[in-house]
Amino acid sequence: MSLHALPPRILGWLDRSFLCEVPTAARRLALTFDDGPDPSRTPRVLELLARGGHTATFFCIGRNAERHPTIVAEAAAAGHEIANHTYSHPLLPLVSRRRLLEEVRRTEWILTGLAGARPTHFRPPMGWATPAILRRVAEEGYRAVLGTIYPADPRAPDAETIIERTVARLAPGRILILHDGSSRGRPRERTLEALPVILTQMEARGLRGVSVRELIGPAAVTAGPVRDRPPAVAPGSR
Repeated sequence: MSLHALPPRILGWLDRSFLCEVPTAARRLALTFDDGPDPSRTPRVLELLARGGHTATFFCIGRNAERHPTIVAEAAAAGHEIANHTYSHPLLPLVSRRRLLEEVRRTEWILTGLAGARPTHFRPPMGWATPAILRRVAEEGYRAVLGTIYPADPRAPDAETIIERTVARLAPGRILILHDGSSRGRPRERTLEALPVILTQMEARGLRGVSVRELIGPAAVTAGPVRDRPPAVAPGSR
């Protein structure tokens, strides 16, 4: 589900509640990948990023990280940020407070052991969260992240559609949501086909892909609101 059609009041709440974009004069945007690691796709994503000198944030599902620990460790060693995307990818508004905390804390324990650092960013599965969920996640020490560019790559009919939906919105400070894995084992070949073109188009515009951590780091130069700012978007159903 895209949030573009929601009322301004709801979009305003999203912008206040989630990190969706970072106003910056630096020529960089955050690349984020959800639902991995995946042994057949994540290594290819890492290879493409390394080729162009880009970094990214990987919002990992805990049980996938548990199954493929070496990939998480290799991504962290290469300078990528490892972030929390719950253990089993549930729809959080439908689970209990206890289950929410179990999902977050179990994944944190796994990722900390594999990456050598505690994750600090969190993305709710399918982008769905309530104010109460966000308060609890913040109490656990996390900042919730969505984004401003979401080409709906899991549901796109082809790579060309993903490219078209992404390239038109590339700009400094924005956060791009893509998928290197799946909570249900679904293929992500279209994303892999689109990614080299997206990276090439970024480079042609003088943009470098970075992690969310780096985008908001001390090197970011604040330059006021981004012009023609798109609304926040959430991943929606996958």
